[in-house]
Amino acid sequence: MFYLIGALLCSSLMTLTLRMTKEQKNSQVMLGVNYLVATLFCFLFLKDKSVIPASLGMQKTFCIGIINGGLFVGTLLINQANIRKNGTALAAAFSHLGVLVPVMLSVVFFGETPTGWQWFGVGLSVAAILLINLVPAGGEKVKYPLLLMLLFLVGGCTDMMNKVVGILQLGEYDNLFLFYTFFMAMIICLVWGLVKKVPLEKKEILWGIAMGIFNYFSSWLILRAVLILPSYVVYPVYSVGVIILVNIVSRLYFKEKMSPIQYVCVALICAAQLFL
Repeated sequence: MFYLIGALLCSSLMTLTLRMTKEQKNSQVMLGVNYLVATLFCFLFLKDKSVIPASLGMQKTFCIGIINGGLFVGTLLINQANIRKNGTALAAAFSHLGVLVPVMLSVVFFGETPTGWQWFGVGLSVAAILLINLVPAGGEKVKYPLLLMLLFLVGGCTDMMNKVVGILQLGEYDNLFLFYTFFMAMIICLVWGLVKKVPLEKKEILWGIAMGIFNYFSSWLILRAVLILPSYVVYPVYSVGVIILVNIVSRLYFKEKMSPIQYVCVALICAAQLFL
């Protein structure tokens, strides 16, 4: 349970850090340092420091990690944009709704059959999506619903990469997969920063270090939690816990307000996590 609570706190702190830095102009530096720190932690915790993909299993892991690294950067940037445009609470809710994507893709491509309760969770998720897009909230719709949908889809593809690792039976390379993912994300951000000639600023470097610590340990702790507790316990509690905690802090500390319809939407997403 310690690992699960730790993962929940680190993921929540990651989202709240994005909220506190939403006005930072040079996000490339912050994100690059974030992934540099996460990559270093990954390397330190690797039992075998040989990261050159020599075996077939390592090569498969490397390819999936490269794709996942690009998705990581995309998800973080879209999440950051959603926090600015749609608020922290809705951004947190829709980022965790992405778990629906691997469920549906597994049905289409891998022939998996969801249980009745999982279909119920899918139904709740669809209801939340329809609510946020079609029902006026406090007299008007959410300003940027398509941005929320993009976060849902790209974040869901990131979740799908973890599923692919399991399907290809690459579980022994879990830590290496994280290393390749963070390393690729770091390269993308650093090249982006160099091309744009972004100046280094102390504040953004410090925020990046904090994000990197939260980013790595949220991923590492959730992997540890799954080894001890059943995944059907870990993932719903983790997702719902992050959504609720971020909502509480956003309301009390950042004074962000949501309409009744938006609260219903978040409640539906929380309920869906329990069944998916």
